[in-house]
Amino acid sequence: MTSLPSTLSPTRLAMRLGLAATVAALAACGGGGSTPITDTTPPVATVSCDPDDATTADQCGVLYLAVTDADGDFLTYTVDVVSLSLERANGDTVETLPNSTRIDFTDYVELTEFVSVRNLPPGNYVAGTITIDYSNAEILVEKDGAAAPATVTDSAGSPLTTFDLSVTLADDDPVRITRGTASLLVVDFDLGASHSVDVSTDPVSVVAEPIIVADIEPVDEKDVRVRGPLVDVNTAESTYDVQLRPFFRRDGDFGVVSVNVT
Repeated sequence: MTSLPSTLSPTRLAMRLGLAATVAALAACGGGGSTPITDTTPPVATVSCDPDDATTADQCGVLYLAVTDADGDFLTYTVDVVSLSLERANGDTVETLPNSTRIDFTDYVELTEFVSVRNLPPGNYVAGTITIDYSNAEILVEKDGAAAPATVTDSAGSPLTTFDLSVTLADDDPVRITRGTASLLVVDFDLGASHSVDVSTDPVSVVAEPIIVADIEPVDEKDVRVRGPLVDVNTAESTYDVQLRPFFRRDGDFGVVSVNVT
């Protein structure tokens, strides 16, 4: 049996990172008599979290990002997800999806998949944006008992090319990222709630709504997939590390997840 790290709570994952202690070195030089002491040592720069700089990892928190979907009207909903960014309460934005990737969201009706592990600056993350490219979309719905192609438009009826969906957090509960800890965010694309389908047209007309809900609570009744090549095994702690490769990708750096074995 495998599981996520044993310190996982409903809303919080434990991070297997050792925090480095920061030591401030104070230097002073003195002179004899009444000559005043002068400190010529430049002030130590404050190090802040840079998600793209591994040397600042001990100043960051970690976000585990997963995706799922609720049952809807679609047989296939395959698009290219270009970006998934989160916004802090102060207005700063951080990208959480390191690589553009092609996804069929109908695969996640019965499944939650870990898609990214990302260092983030501490703070409250209150909203986000998902950018989807429909240029090569493959979208099918059931019509008269058969699969029928559908055209996705915005509310004005214009076919979609690249479209931004706003991410709202369920019950206005922000994602709280603190230094040295890890958090989980599950993005539920809920195709049924975020689209209106009209099967009376030919081709079928689908109108996309610009809102998707994300939650810090995992969907307990769904299987969770952590997929990717094996990186490391720790027999003493009964854990192994996986380099995430979601969506059956063979390349790309999506981060590393540690899995406990019982």
